[in-house]
Amino acid sequence: MEVVGGFLFELAEVRQEHGLSLAQHPTEKLIRKRLEVEVECERICGQAFVPRFERAMVESSGTDALLLPRVEVRALRAVSVAGTAWSTGDVAAVAVDSAGVLTRPAGVWPSGRVVVEYEHGMDMPPEDLRTAAMLRLRSRVNITSSGVPDRAISWSAAEGGTYRIALPSGERTGIPEVDAAYEGYTIDAGGFA
Repeated sequence: MEVVGGFLFELAEVRQEHGLSLAQHPTEKLIRKRLEVEVECERICGQAFVPRFERAMVESSGTDALLLPRVEVRALRAVSVAGTAWSTGDVAAVAVDSAGVLTRPAGVWPSGRVVVEYEHGMDMPPEDLRTAAMLRLRSRVNITSSGVPDRAISWSAAEGGTYRIALPSGERTGIPEVDAAYEGYTIDAGGFA
């Protein structure tokens, strides 16, 4: 379960910046596409750019440290082991590292599944990332009007010239400007890429 505490950008802002009229791009469509863009951005970058609350099941190996699936951890709210909720005092005793590591200074985490409820994410997204995400939204809402066939990897213009098309992947959108901005905030297993 995850609860969102904000958006990468407001719809009015993207309408103004990219000329997305209400007639051609109804609000409901933009809301859906913004969600697609935000999920994709956070998946590619490996972190949240607005405050979020998440409940996660984490496997513990019985050490003093437990690694959460997210970084930019803001606060630990609750812990439950084998269906038993920890007291407020037990939760408060856990050291919280923004990198997503929870440490029990007075003991070890029980082996097995631990349910952790926590807040994570930045206070607000960086401006260059917001700009890139708005550009990505524009590409998502105009995907059917590009004139380039869906499966093309290159394209020859009528007036001459052949162009190689940047392709999307699990880690890239296929839009060089967007990918460059996202890359600056992408986290790999050892920290920032």
